[in-house]
Order: sequence, then C-alpha cells, then structure tokens
Amino acid sequence: MTQPPVTKLHEEIDPQSELFDVLYGSKPGDTAKWIERFLTIPNEQGRIVRMSLYPQQRMMLDNTTGRDNTVKGRQTRASSLILARDLRRMTTQFGLNCFVMTQDDPTTSTFRARIRHHIQDLKHAGLNYELAVDNDDEMVIAGLENRYIWASAEQRVAGRAYSIHIFHGSEAAHWKAENTGPIVGGIIPAIPDPPYGWADFESTPNGSDGLFYEQVRDSRPITDFSMWTTHFYPWWLEPRYTVARWEDNDLPQHFHDIVTEMRRTFIPSPDEQRLMSDHQLTLDQILWRRLKIRDMEKTTTPFAQEYPEDLEACFLSTSESFFVSDDGTDHLSIHRRNRREPVKRLGGLVYNGSPVSFHGNNLTIWEFPVPGQHYAMYQDTSKGGTAREADPSVITVLDAKTKHFVAKLVVKASPREVAEMGCAIGEFYNMALYGGERDAWGSQALERIRELRYPSIYYYLDMNMKLDAEGWVYPTEQNRGRLLLRLREEVFSHGVVIPDMTSLMEMGNFTWVKLRDRYKLRGQGKQTHDDHVISLAGAVMVADRASNIRTKAKPQEPIIVDKHGLVISRGSTKFAPWMR
Repeated sequence: MTQPPVTKLHEEIDPQSELFDVLYGSKPGDTAKWIERFLTIPNEQGRIVRMSLYPQQRMMLDNTTGRDNTVKGRQTRASSLILARDLRRMTTQFGLNCFVMTQDDPTTSTFRARIRHHIQDLKHAGLNYELAVDNDDEMVIAGLENRYIWASAEQRVAGRAYSIHIFHGSEAAHWKAENTGPIVGGIIPAIPDPPYGWADFESTPNGSDGLFYEQVRDSRPITDFSMWTTHFYPWWLEPRYTVARWEDNDLPQHFHDIVTEMRRTFIPSPDEQRLMSDHQLTLDQILWRRLKIRDMEKTTTPFAQEYPEDLEACFLSTSESFFVSDDGTDHLSIHRRNRREPVKRLGGLVYNGSPVSFHGNNLTIWEFPVPGQHYAMYQDTSKGGTAREADPSVITVLDAKTKHFVAKLVVKASPREVAEMGCAIGEFYNMALYGGERDAWGSQALERIRELRYPSIYYYLDMNMKLDAEGWVYPTEQNRGRLLLRLREEVFSHGVVIPDMTSLMEMGNFTWVKLRDRYKLRGQGKQTHDDHVISLAGAVMVADRASNIRTKAKPQEPIIVDKHGLVISRGSTKFAPWMR
C-alpha cells in the first residue's frame, strides 16, 4: 500500500516551517493559505484558475464554531469554501467520516466531482492521495481511511450506519420536507461535539418554514444557550454584484449606455438611501440592485430571499409581506435598526409569595417595571411539549402608555404552567392587565389564572359592546384579523417600539396568507410560525384597553369575578365599557 501522505509529510517537513503550518496549523489563516496554495476552481468563463478567497469566504473561515448555519445569497461560493476547508481536514488526519448532503442528486454529483478535482490539484502539488473507493455513495482516501459519504434530500434514509466527524448540508432550505426530519434526526446525534465534530448547514433562504428556518431560529444570536450559531452574509459582500463589473467586460454597447443613463438620472429611494448610509454601498451596487429587483419581479421569488439584506426579512414566502405597504415600504426596517440586546434574563419570579420557575432563563427583559406605571400582556398559548416541532407559548409585555416592548417569555410548557408564569410576570409588572386567546389551550390557562385569583384579567368586549363574561378573546378569524390589523397600524405609525430580534424576524416573514388561513394551515398540520406576532398583536390590543382604563379621571368601582368568570359589579346591574 502507498505510504500515507500525512505520515510522509510528518517525516519530511520541518515542524517549524511555514509549509507545516499551511498543512496542519489550526488558525483560520492557515486554512486560507492551504486553499489558495493548492486548489483550483472553474471561474465564470469556465477556465480553471487558482482558488482565491473572496471576502465572504474569509469571513466564513474566521467565524467557524463547529456548529454553523450560514445564510447567504446566490452564487457567493459558500459551498465551495466549506468543501475546500473540510478537504484539508480529510487529507491531514486519519479515520474521519465526512457526510455531504445536498438538495438533489445532480448537485451531490457536482460536489463529488469537485472533491475529485481538488484531489488532482493536490497531486499536481506533490501530495498524492489515492482513492481506495470511489462511487456514487462513497469515496475513501487510501492510507488515511477517511471516508466521504454522499447523499441528497431526495433519499429517505441516510447516515445512520456511520459516526460522522464532518457534516455539510448544502442548500438545506430547499430539501424535501417529507425527508429531512428522519434524515437529519439520524445524522446530528452521530456528530461529536466540537472540536472533534463539525457541522455546517448553508443555504439561501426559502420561506419561513422547514428545517433550515428552524435551524436558524433555534441558534445564536436569535436563541440563547444554543450550540449552533447563525452567520448572515448580505449580498453586497460579493464583489461581482455591481454594474461596475460590466465596464470590466466586453459587453454590447447598450449595457454601458444603460449604466451611464442610470447614473445620470439617479435619485435614491428612502430604502436605497438607508442602504447607502448604513452599509456604505456605492452607487453602482445600488444600480445593480435596481436591475436585479426588476428581473426578480418577473418571477415568484422575492429579491430579499435570493439576495438577502437582513436576517429578519430574508425568509420570505412568495406571498406579500403583511408589514410592507402598497408603495413597497418595509415598515419594519426602522425597528430593525433600533434593535437592541435585553438587559436581563430571569429564570423565575414570585407570585403571591410563592416562587414560580420559568424552566430556565426564558423571561427576557428590556425594561424593568417602573413604580406606578401600567403594563399590558398577552399570552399566545400552545399545547406544550418539548419536542422540536412543538410550538412555544409566548407572553409579551408592553408599557401600556408608550407601547414599549418591555419583556417576553418564550417557553415550552403546559398551558397551566404557563399561566402560573404569566401571573408571576404580571405581578412583577405592577399587576399588568393580562389577556390571551381563549382557544382550547388558552382556556386551560385562563382557568388556572382564575384559580390563582390574579386580579387584573382582560375581559373581551365585542363590537356590539357585549361583555364576554368568560374572558379573553375568542379565536375567530374576525377577532384575529382585528388584532393583527391593529398591530399593523402601530408598526406603520411607529407607535410600538420593538427591540426583539425574534419578533422582528417572525414579523418580517408574516404574510397576508397567514393572516387569512392560520386555522386552515394549522388544521393541515403546518406550522405558521406566528406565535410571537400574535402575542405582540394581542399585547397592543390589551395596552389600548389598559391605557383607556387607567387614564380615566373618575375612579372606578371594584370588579368582583366569581369562579365561573362572571363579572359582578357593586351598585350597577349593567356592564360598563371599562369592565373588560
């Protein structure tokens, strides 16, 4: 058998030499030097050229954690970088399994051919690696016993027979939904923790559901205390995405005429002005963006999905965004710019003298309660359960007067447990007015809130001014639409202040279809990913009511609520509008 090249190199190369660091060094710069020294790649014209790293690729090397989700634009060479980086490890260590999975069989075949091409690159540089096995399913590097396993999301079972030291999932947002759960469920447990195991998902966005969207939502910086990290790379990191490139190529004259006229007549839109100001984009980059948007409008694919500009808005569906006005203005953009980190995370509070656990530091606080200030909160309740696919319950707390977003609880727990947590949060925020949706799970929560004698329950008043004596909001399409349209008004007028990244991300992906068909989609077993949106919308509605109640000059008579939810008023047989 041929002597393993890694052993030969250890024997012949001085450990103090620069080449030794290129082959075995652990710094990101060492990997970059290895790639640029040994590998070649086809360029846009189909010619084989030395692989020179682009800005995004260098950032990816610097940002690697061992559990990485990469959100990227089209044709930004993210997969090429990961294949090259992983090959360095596969040709300088022993006994590794690298599992590579793409969206379809042709793409998997392309990746397999790329690795063969790179192995020939190494051979030309004097590093001769022979393949003991090379077929559609496997590739084994002789002597090192390092094994590539090839798969695609068109398969239904893959990866369970191996321990996996390196995993690369390419274009994961485009994998077949019916296959991805079982496949990934078999792969992830087989990967050792860093630094021994590496795992990468990389993809352009593709709507606000599916495996990749869940990966991003459940990772840092969106979710605390996660092993996974999401890295976002906007389109303007790519040097080719500018009309200035046209002038460097031999293109027909009319291309140059178009650019000249666009430059001469350029007047930036507010959105373009923001991009130029916030990200120092050049005129030529903005003109490229204009032309690309015009092309994308002829398709059903949003520009923001194929060429993402911010993480919170790139997971769009083909439907129109709920928070974009008819003139194309994205009214969430100002909230994204004003996003800020919370000041505290709490794992529990006290209600009526007894401690209440939040099952971890799940209460996120942006503003602590101010004595004498009034607050409003709304609970979107799920059935509970700790499974990955289970929705969380969400409680959002607003300052009733300013509508500042002051706190949020996100937890997977039973409705009655969440109700106890809500009572503790409500007491902490000066007995905040407490509302929610009275569906099957919400009714269980409301029952527990009454048992705990929480004194400030929101009572729904319908359009005919009839009090719902059983409390909270009935889950009808009409009520839900009213709730969300009220939130839309506040977002458009900047009446609500939203510092929370998760809420903004979910709002950026909320569409008119979700407004109209939530119950139909949930009846079909589809996730709507609107828990944070509904909780915020409800909190706005309750804040309107709380502000109205607390700002009346005339003091109100006390309300007595019996165990059945009936409102009993002293001195009056009629329900006044403030009895809600």
